[in-house]
Amino acid sequence: MKLQFKFLFVAIAFSLLIIPFLLAYGGVVGDFPAYLKIADELPHPSTNLLPLGFPVAIKFFSLITGEYFYSSLLLKMICFGSMIGFSIWKKFYVIETLIVMTLKSVFWIFIHQGSEYLTLPLVYFYIYCFHQLLHQKIDTKSFILYTSILSTLLISIRYANVFLCVSTFILLMLTWRINKKYRVPMLGSLLGSGFGIGLFLLFNYYQFGSFTAGSERANDETDHFIIDTYKDFVGVINLFNPLFFIKVFDFHSIPKTVISLLLLAFDFSIIIIIYQKLKSKMKAQFTFELLVIASSLIIAFLTFFAAMFQGIEPLAQRLLSMSFFLLWFAILIIIRKCKIISDQNLFYFAWFSLLFQALFLIKVPANYFEIKHHIEQKLSSYNGVPKFYYDDAKEEKISVYEIPLINKKIEKVHEHLQPYQLHKSILRLNYPQIIILQNEPEDPTDVIFSSDL
Repeated sequence: MKLQFKFLFVAIAFSLLIIPFLLAYGGVVGDFPAYLKIADELPHPSTNLLPLGFPVAIKFFSLITGEYFYSSLLLKMICFGSMIGFSIWKKFYVIETLIVMTLKSVFWIFIHQGSEYLTLPLVYFYIYCFHQLLHQKIDTKSFILYTSILSTLLISIRYANVFLCVSTFILLMLTWRINKKYRVPMLGSLLGSGFGIGLFLLFNYYQFGSFTAGSERANDETDHFIIDTYKDFVGVINLFNPLFFIKVFDFHSIPKTVISLLLLAFDFSIIIIIYQKLKSKMKAQFTFELLVIASSLIIAFLTFFAAMFQGIEPLAQRLLSMSFFLLWFAILIIIRKCKIISDQNLFYFAWFSLLFQALFLIKVPANYFEIKHHIEQKLSSYNGVPKFYYDDAKEEKISVYEIPLINKKIEKVHEHLQPYQLHKSILRLNYPQIIILQNEPEDPTDVIFSSDL
């Protein structure tokens, strides 16, 4: 690997370690606290609302670090290092692997705490098996065994990872006539994967009484079906933007609407450019890069329709991270293989992306150590499992940004920067079993009020 890319590797690793401590919320978002609740209950968890793979991993590393936040950081660095180390060991698109780490969604999920960063190494190994199959460098039995194990591990980490296996099945059906020599290993992989996934779901059923605890999920996505579907559509379009994520339009603000329209037009222009550049390549049949791109788009398509009918958050960087990774990993391979962009320019682009992502994330820098220490001091007076009530939820903290040159100011309410959200995330790190009160308590005994923190 060239010296300049070695420096890039060090810069990425350094960013993944340091940036979480410059975020007020420490990168704790999404379902991470819910995973910690399951981890804290091991070896006898009370629910399978979220699969057990990630909680088990977090619990294991907490035996080394002594707590969950640093356990997540350690696990994250191992995942990052395993992908880069594996690519160097197997000489598997080393430069492409490193560059994709600097791009929007991949960098975002490695900065934040969540099961997605544990998913990506397994997805990476999974597509490596297909690369070896298409280049006839792996025998059928090994391919079936490895992909079956990886599929089972993936479903044990995130239930939505089943879309990767489904995309393989769809691709097999679509290319049935032209991929005769791959039919047996791919069919065997699907059967093996189905067997492994089935065993895991049966374990869930006999242990918890349900396959995925679907009845416990909140289903409010259909309350605003049209606007939520529109948000999901914008999220899918954002897959083609390697640098930044477009927020949905705010039709009540003309400046925000104009900026959003311009950014969305930028995304569509990227799609057109990518299509034009890859059009000649698409004449080839069943190449590795096209297999990965097709899989990425199928997963995005399936995720989009799942979001329409299930109670999940709008599609953004977290939920579409697998599709984003697969899409841009394949695009980078084609760019280098066809010499569309020189390695030197790719290097400059990677550095720019890394700097842009880092600055965007820490645009409101904070001292996570100080915030966490302050809250932990307040907790010292409470015994047992405390209760938390966010009585200051209506007191929104508004961030104001000024656009250079035109002197326009944009106000933004960041969910993760609201005091009650910060307090809740840190409290749940220390007390995963903490009781979150939805209504003002009649008895304030052992209740932690957000305003007091």
